[in-house]
Amino acid sequence: MAIAIPKAYLTGSNWKPYLPPTIQSDWTNYLFSDMPNDTGTYVWLRDWYEQFEDEYEKTEFRAEMFPIAWKSKVGLSDASVNFYTNYDIPILKGDYVINEAGEVYMLNWTISKEINSQHTQAVKCNANVQFYRHVKETWTKDGRLDQPEHDEVIAPTIPALLSEYAGRPDYSVAENTPGINPDMLSVCQVQYNDVTKNIRINDQFKWGPFTYRVINITYTEVAITGETGILGFNMRRVGGEYDPEAV
Repeated sequence: MAIAIPKAYLTGSNWKPYLPPTIQSDWTNYLFSDMPNDTGTYVWLRDWYEQFEDEYEKTEFRAEMFPIAWKSKVGLSDASVNFYTNYDIPILKGDYVINEAGEVYMLNWTISKEINSQHTQAVKCNANVQFYRHVKETWTKDGRLDQPEHDEVIAPTIPALLSEYAGRPDYSVAENTPGINPDMLSVCQVQYNDVTKNIRINDQFKWGPFTYRVINITYTEVAITGETGILGFNMRRVGGEYDPEAV
């Protein structure tokens, strides 16, 4: 069936939208102005571990950070803020940014692009974790100990977002223990990079006085290129006990 097109769409128009010639430079000038609790200088890290390399050169940029109008207590959303910058740095979801006070934030929303700015959300990291793998002892064919049982570091210390799973409570029964015990899941997110991509199910880390084990890995927030993004884990507490002095 043919669609009738109004004549207004077939004729040319002399109207042109006005684009202010300084729309981008004005925004950059604003970013380089010292606005209390709004603009600041940030260190940008596409890969957290690159700062420990000998040839590392720090990259700094200006950005605006301000509160989000809505709040909740699910998944650290109360620690999230709006994050706006210009096009000097090609920010991506999963990047770490460090403010002038040394606080580490992860950019955890897909980047939106506007005429003169890039914007996303950032959430303040609330833990530094080191992932390790328990490796069993190995023996040679003639009965000699080849490698003793040990814990092997898979991902050195990296800032993370840790929270309790917001679903229904989970309980389990422990042998020789009366009643049922809380067995809540925890959620962990870290930057996806060449080091953290080696983390596997059953790897562990310590959080406060407790030990947690990876029971699931999700790549839902890793870029389709497999190069950047956020790596997600479900964790289960497997060891440790509450010690007020350790917290």
